[in-house]
Amino acid sequence: MTTAKALYHDWRDLSATRYAMLAEFDKQAEDIRKCVHWLTAQDVAILAIDLRRNRRQPHIQVAAATLLHRLFGEDCATVERRQDGDSLVYTWAATRFDCAIRWEEFA
Repeated sequence: MTTAKALYHDWRDLSATRYAMLAEFDKQAEDIRKCVHWLTAQDVAILAIDLRRNRRQPHIQVAAATLLHRLFGEDCATVERRQDGDSLVYTWAATRFDCAIRWEEFA
């Protein structure tokens, strides 16, 4: 038999979990807002925003441009290389405002 005290503690645990989830969502939403505004001010085209709960940070997919290497300098790196037909595709990544910014370049 479940006691009222046990039900109260279960409710408190669930409430704390929800509060933590909402606080994390609010932080990530604010980080995305800052990052999108900054990228837009730099004339970077945003293709997609991916906010999944199991990721450490939101991912923002942007269109490839030579401007990106100037913006990020030493703060960007290739994170993947794959063959696509006759071309190699390099996936680059950088971090701003606690968001992972990614783009692909064909070589």
